[in-house]
Amino acid sequence: MEGMAAMLKIIFWVSVGVIGYAYVGYPVLIFLLSSLFKKEVRKGSGYAPGISIIICAFNEEKVIREKLENTIGLDYPPDKKQIVVVADGSTDKTRTICEEYAGRVTLMWAPERRGKVHAMNRGIGAAKGEIILFTDANSFPGKAALSLAAQYFADPEVGGVSGEKQVISRKGEGADGEGLYWKYESFLKKCDSAFYSLVGAPGEFFAVRKELYEDPGQDALIEDFIVSMRVAMKGCRIVYAPEIVATEMGVMSKRDEFVRRRRITAGGVQSVLRLAGLWNVAKYGRLSFSYISHRVLRWVVTPFLFPLMFAVSAALLFMNPHGFYLLAFAAQIIFYGLALAGLREGRRNRLVAMCFQVCFLNFSALAGFYRYITDTQPILWEKAAR
Repeated sequence: MEGMAAMLKIIFWVSVGVIGYAYVGYPVLIFLLSSLFKKEVRKGSGYAPGISIIICAFNEEKVIREKLENTIGLDYPPDKKQIVVVADGSTDKTRTICEEYAGRVTLMWAPERRGKVHAMNRGIGAAKGEIILFTDANSFPGKAALSLAAQYFADPEVGGVSGEKQVISRKGEGADGEGLYWKYESFLKKCDSAFYSLVGAPGEFFAVRKELYEDPGQDALIEDFIVSMRVAMKGCRIVYAPEIVATEMGVMSKRDEFVRRRRITAGGVQSVLRLAGLWNVAKYGRLSFSYISHRVLRWVVTPFLFPLMFAVSAALLFMNPHGFYLLAFAAQIIFYGLALAGLREGRRNRLVAMCFQVCFLNFSALAGFYRYITDTQPILWEKAAR
């Protein structure tokens, strides 16, 4: 019995240590490292390379007109700005609306929907600029976004630029859990970028040198992440530009958000396998450190440690219903109770939102892991209502 208790205690404390490092320790450490060993970007004011903006739009009739007006209105030399919309498979009015902008927008349409990567590659084929900007149809960057992004590319070490995502609710307020999560992620992005490079760029606003773009594979589930990491693996930095803000409407329901997060984690598992070379810390140094600490642990390790820690705590409490492990078990009960309270729509309490979001992300991760290993995660995106 004593041997079993000792083993369970080791499992418990390892779980606590890894979870604590992933969610608290790494943020503190990367903040200190990025402050002590900050890598500056040599931005060039007035630098204006040719930029091709690629919008992959499948059945986006609700937002595509607003998106095109937003993109056309971006402040940048007209002769150096190209807008390409790939609307393959769209059966709504997306194609018709885009045709109204003939001469200002290059429309690519095919009757068959073959996934986002195929659409991206088609857009790349039509792109004339040396910089490619991928931006989602429901994402609206500020007027100066292109000019601000271009300045970073004056530094030859910069291979890609990622903007800031701002999630808003339909009432114009920050979306509860999702907004809180993105504030946390934005802090980590800022530190990762200052230390060396972002570990992944989202599709809301991601610019990359065309020469560095590499097909992530037709079956890629989170193609923007794989594209950005392969750019970084080539020795170029992916930098975070928080002054480039792209607003996006939050998903309407927790179910839609769950579907999205589940797919992202399934793609995360795929990426961990596909980018196995990044485990070579001796070769990739700072990039590997940030990648493993920021992504790998939270995609494929901590989701399993939360339930394991709970089960081990329960077993230790059964062996000795007093002392520290009683408090540890009680603390977890309170934590999960607050998370359940977060299921209520409209909840604004920050502590409740935080507990809910941590549990929500890890539960979604477990579901995504299952979908990936059972090969039940479809390649095509399941569109969320907004």
